[in-house]
Amino acid sequence: MVDGEWMRLGLMAYEAGFDPALWPAFLEAYARACRADISLIQVHRFAEHRSEVIVSYGLQNRFRAEYNDYYSKVNVWRENGESKYKYHHVIVDTEVYPRSLLERSEFYNDFLQPMCAVYTMGGVVNRQKSAAVSLTVLRDRQKGGWDASDKLWVKALLPHVTRACSIQQKLWIFRAAETVLDGVPMGIVIFDRDERVVYFNRTAQAIFAQGDGLSLKAGVLASSDAMASAAMQQAIRNAARMELSSLGTEMLLVERRSCLRSYQIIVLPMRRQFRQLAGMGAPAVLVIIADPELQNTPSADIVRKLYGLTPKEAELAEKLASGLSPAEAAAEMNMQYETARTHLKRVFSKMGISRQNELAALVARIPKIQED
Repeated sequence: MVDGEWMRLGLMAYEAGFDPALWPAFLEAYARACRADISLIQVHRFAEHRSEVIVSYGLQNRFRAEYNDYYSKVNVWRENGESKYKYHHVIVDTEVYPRSLLERSEFYNDFLQPMCAVYTMGGVVNRQKSAAVSLTVLRDRQKGGWDASDKLWVKALLPHVTRACSIQQKLWIFRAAETVLDGVPMGIVIFDRDERVVYFNRTAQAIFAQGDGLSLKAGVLASSDAMASAAMQQAIRNAARMELSSLGTEMLLVERRSCLRSYQIIVLPMRRQFRQLAGMGAPAVLVIIADPELQNTPSADIVRKLYGLTPKEAELAEKLASGLSPAEAAAEMNMQYETARTHLKRVFSKMGISRQNELAALVARIPKIQED
């Protein structure tokens, strides 16, 4: 492998870190550079005595399925070489198991030979206590084994593959966090130190789309009331400059054109200093928009599962927590008032409370799940 190939492979690994669909293309280029027939990324689980192929090039689907389902359990290289699976270490097959023994094994005769790939070399991308991720290549007998120069190039490439995998993991975490924020029944808006919007969640987007007293125009959070707009923008400016009160927050009410209850606005600085590239906005200010008109009571099914309520008890608890009286809840449920009182006593007993206001407070603290 020449320097140009090594640099190209490093760039391809980083591209795959941002777009997992590109890993097969990287593995194909890597296999060609190494004169290998098969290349793959796999995870070895030593305590479970098995391995799993995550992504591959040149490995037929049936061999991949057979390996994941059975043959990884009899992988003599992994079973005899666990101590050599060290962070960024490169392992050649003959270093962990003699070929004379390998060629008498079930793993060799029933799996490697039919697959026409009998020589392997693996670079350890990551190692944890009982698991390791490896970048593995395999060759047929005609191409022979691996030499010191092969190991040298793999070792040089491993840090880039590790960083690419780390990028991919962080992107997954970010996307998971974004999904959670989109499910929060409050508007979330994040500004940078220059008071520019860098993120807003689905609830905030829905609030702005209503045009009921709050809007986001050209990156500026504004109200239909000029004084409220000025107050919000000043609060955001103060948070960006860390000039808020000793509490570190500012709270405002913003009236709505519809005359519904006012939006509740909380502005606070994000005190952690995020590193950033020049010219790119880092998160600095968090704005939370609460709409008191939104129904935040969790579903009756959630309450039922948490406290072991019957369906009727859960439905009654949901209605009472939303502010209905027992008589109103009974009427909506087509239930006799005395029957509702009997259900209510059971609800109180199961939830460990004795008053309706305690029920409302307890239910209000249950995490809400916002579905699409």
